[in-house]
Amino acid sequence: MAGKRDREKLRTRVKTELRKAERTQKDLEGKAGLSSGTLTRVFGGRRQLDRETVEAVASELGMTAAELVEGTAFDELLADVAEPAGEPEAEPTPEPAAKSKPAPKPKPAPKPAASKSKPASKVEAVEPAPAPAPAPAPAPAPAAAPPPQSTYVPPEADEPRARKRDLPVKVLKFVLGLVFGQ
Repeated sequence: MAGKRDREKLRTRVKTELRKAERTQKDLEGKAGLSSGTLTRVFGGRRQLDRETVEAVASELGMTAAELVEGTAFDELLADVAEPAGEPEAEPTPEPAAKSKPAPKPKPAPKPAASKSKPASKVEAVEPAPAPAPAPAPAPAPAAAPPPQSTYVPPEADEPRARKRDLPVKVLKFVLGLVFGQ
């Protein structure tokens, strides 16, 4: 796990290389195929850095990934892929297979049993089964019931509709009625 100092070293290297190339961090993220703000989150410790990101940033800055993370805890990301320069990677040789039993042969499909009363050499014509009768048409759906009538009755025109904002007025009238005896 990289600490704050390691992130700061990496940030300083990236910023220095960006200044040399007169580029911005946003431009670097775009060219390296990273989403906007990825490097800011890495430098701030809110995102873990992975090998693919290191390699993409390093290649865009014109340096190797090892140079970019040299002297930081991030060099552990590249430890598993580090190999001597100039030597091609050897292809893994296939291991000899352990002695295994040959796969069992599939069993042939069973033949239909012949009836003893009929000789097998004669072929009789078989009448096709009668086609099933078509399903009766579904009964028409009953007419939809009319929607229920609304029970809302508007207030009479003489009396204005009560509202929340009218509450202080009603309270005031009530208190004045208590004080002055009305």
